[in-house]
Amino acid sequence: MSKFKDFPALFHIGFYHPKYNHYKDVYEDNCYFNEFSQYILNLKNGDINAIIYFKNILSNLMEDEEIAIVTVPPHRAGESSGIQKLASCLVQDNKKYIDAIRCLERFKTVPKSSQNLGSRNEHAHLDSIRMSNSSSIEDKNVILLDDVITTGSSTNACRKIISKRGAKEVKIVCLGKTIRQVEYAHRLVEEKFQEELQILDFEHHTKTEEIEMIFDFERSNIEQDDEDRWLEEIYNLESSMRCDLDNISDCIGFVENNLCEYAEEAHKALDGEDYLTPISPFLKAFTDLE
Repeated sequence: MSKFKDFPALFHIGFYHPKYNHYKDVYEDNCYFNEFSQYILNLKNGDINAIIYFKNILSNLMEDEEIAIVTVPPHRAGESSGIQKLASCLVQDNKKYIDAIRCLERFKTVPKSSQNLGSRNEHAHLDSIRMSNSSSIEDKNVILLDDVITTGSSTNACRKIISKRGAKEVKIVCLGKTIRQVEYAHRLVEEKFQEELQILDFEHHTKTEEIEMIFDFERSNIEQDDEDRWLEEIYNLESSMRCDLDNISDCIGFVENNLCEYAEEAHKALDGEDYLTPISPFLKAFTDLE
């Protein structure tokens, strides 16, 4: 579980692969469409199994702490949504969560962006969403829930409205980030993984050199007037150095193992077989990816 402070400003549990690829008026099946993406579609339709599926994931990710739960309103004015039902389940299960689910309301319908009809302009959302009750979010940490994020125009608009009305801090949590460049995303994970390994290797080399330099300096300052005492101090100094080097190696090894696990997690999340964690070092690799 992660505390609110450990969540990034924008966190997506996994990836949403659209069921169809389309270009102009031509639609074809998306070979990357998977079970995770189907769950998101089912949640949009209010399916109870999909709601429970995502509620369990979020419950495992989020700490029990006082957080106001807000949802991005659906594109149609006055309509309810699956993400609102999911948020209601979370609030019912955790007494520390504050029900601010419907404090944002859509008062003017906008077309769906997923149908290539809707506006991806943030201003269109700012002009069609309003705050109906700000008391539930004032001076509170807020989780803003949405089902799918593509360009982020609707979530960014909602975050601005909430922030202006007195929220302490707002973190966006989405079930899935729309992605079409899947193979490229897998390559990005590998590139990021190798980059992090190189940084670790450099840190290991630097720390090792630093310890050896300290050893050489301290050894040169040991007085040699008593050979037995000198040998004992050299032995103790070498033992201390070996211990320090072992500790560095253990720390580097621990971080490297974690990196391997996070990389595997990211690959599985791209394939719909796992979900990401808020502290994953690979989240930033997907920031500008569609």
